[in-house]
Amino acid sequence: HLNTLFDKAIRVGTRIRNSSGIGKGGISVGSMAVKLAEENIDELKTKNVLLIGTGEVSTLVAKSLQRRGYAFDVTSRTIGRSITFCETMGGNPVKFEEVLSGFDHYDVLFVATTAPYFLVTHERIINAMNNKNGMMILDLSNPRTVDEKVATIGGVKLMNLDQIAEMVEKNMNARLSKVKSIENIINEEVSVLEASMKRLEAEPLVKDVFKNIDSLRIKELQKALQMLDEKDEKKIKVIEELTKAIVESIVSTPMNNIRKASEQGNPEIVELASKLFDYKKHSKTD
Repeated sequence: HLNTLFDKAIRVGTRIRNSSGIGKGGISVGSMAVKLAEENIDELKTKNVLLIGTGEVSTLVAKSLQRRGYAFDVTSRTIGRSITFCETMGGNPVKFEEVLSGFDHYDVLFVATTAPYFLVTHERIINAMNNKNGMMILDLSNPRTVDEKVATIGGVKLMNLDQIAEMVEKNMNARLSKVKSIENIINEEVSVLEASMKRLEAEPLVKDVFKNIDSLRIKELQKALQMLDEKDEKKIKVIEELTKAIVESIVSTPMNNIRKASEQGNPEIVELASKLFDYKKHSKTD
């Protein structure tokens, strides 16, 4: 029965995701930031990506980048912290000082620090853009550590934490609005599963009855063939198929009714059928 439950759970989960789209849209700041970078930067996998910071938000960004297969550099105030972060979260550690004077090397910046000043200044990005056509900067810091004037520089796309958090909230609300329809799907599937599980309770009895009756059929068929002294294989085949058809037509209806009774939650009928057919349950050790 466990296999049935697991298979059903997987199928229901797939149905819910496909019909509701509940898995679409980031619901963390990190995943949303990476999604925005994907939407705004063509062929992101070929671009140079930098993550500034090694805190909680940086961890979310790194997980999302890793999950999507993107390479990225990581920097922090100390190279040791960057190295430790990369050992668990992925990425390539780089020195903080080198980054501050080398923003021109990067196409996407994820900035998630707690610095009390602007790390990404207007001047630094102006200098970086002398050698570039475009750059996207996602300021995930609180308070902000990217100078808002950076957004006025041609070719630069700047998004801050408030904007990204607003998108995350919209996605969360969209998911919550689908909860009712998902509950309906689950309730529907649970009813089907309950009926299937109840039906399975009758299967050992049904199989046992078919097995015993078929054994009787074979036994009586062999007696009849001996009495007829029949040797023609074609005739024997016809007679055998006839006996199978007769047994099937007689037994199928009561067996299906037993299954239906079990499915509808009428164990007393199944119990009565067990007595009529002298069926005894076998333990798994039998």
